[in-house]
Amino acid sequence: GMWKMKKENFMQNIKWLNDLNLKVSYGTQGNASIGDFSSLAMIGTTTDYAASSSWVMSQPSNNNLTWEKQKLLTFAVNTRLFDRVDLDVEYYVRKTSSMLMDVPYPYTTGFSSVTSNVGTLQNKGIDVTLNVNILRDKDYYLNFNTSFNYNSSKITELFQGRQRWEIANTLVAYVVGKPVMFYAPIYAGVNKADGQQQWYVPGSNSDITTKGATSEKFVEADLTQNTGKKRYAPINGGFGFTAGWKGISIACDFSYVLGKYLFNNDGYFSENPYQFSGMNTSKKCADYWTSKNTDAKYPDWSQGAVMQFDTHLLENASFLRLKNLQVGYDLPKSL
Repeated sequence: GMWKMKKENFMQNIKWLNDLNLKVSYGTQGNASIGDFSSLAMIGTTTDYAASSSWVMSQPSNNNLTWEKQKLLTFAVNTRLFDRVDLDVEYYVRKTSSMLMDVPYPYTTGFSSVTSNVGTLQNKGIDVTLNVNILRDKDYYLNFNTSFNYNSSKITELFQGRQRWEIANTLVAYVVGKPVMFYAPIYAGVNKADGQQQWYVPGSNSDITTKGATSEKFVEADLTQNTGKKRYAPINGGFGFTAGWKGISIACDFSYVLGKYLFNNDGYFSENPYQFSGMNTSKKCADYWTSKNTDAKYPDWSQGAVMQFDTHLLENASFLRLKNLQVGYDLPKSL
């Protein structure tokens, strides 16, 4: 529903307020983007039996599979001020239930996972859109626009009553009450005394990031913990402007993402002297530990140090990007 407040009698004398609307909405929708036959048992072929082509079940069935459901509640304010400023502010709460995910399955069945409806996820956030007519005349104009979104998410329920689910080989974990986080051994740098790599040892709760004791022994299962970095960036937005003068026009748009982190898989190879026999290796690797270079970025390669997939590869992927730049000229009407 919408309340057009500016039309009320008590708002008529406010001249600088050109428009004001309050809006509340609630709705539901579904998502079935999982393929056409995900609920059915599928048959395929294999040569794993006696080196001959054979029929096998390639996909397990799940007759209970259904839509992923979403409920969305929004509160919005839409206004125009001074006949120059348009402002939209929206607060939303989105709850996703029956999430479509690959749930682990006993390997004795012949499958590692089955697509199922599991758990719930809550997203809350705010969207802001602003447009300003800075200059406006017959022969020229200058307009500025910007958008901003902050989103906070958390897992509210998992399958089988679990409180956490660390997904193998994905570097992420789902923990009830928290957003989806990156999980990995946390790199503690190079030991200046002996040139060996070090990692922080998790505390009693691996879901809480700790940076206390360190270890030179790498056992991934024992060192993996919450890195403190979210899998999905909480802030997104953009800004731009349009301007014109006597037929000449320019439009420019930027976009940005803040709080985004990604593992640099390429870095594992390009910054690793044991890959590709030295080919395609970054010159960063030359900054390795020696008795005369104890502040090095990398360990003492001569001692057989093995690069591990840990947080030294977890990089800030936030960005500001120019998406569009357009310059134009309108020919005079006489031509």
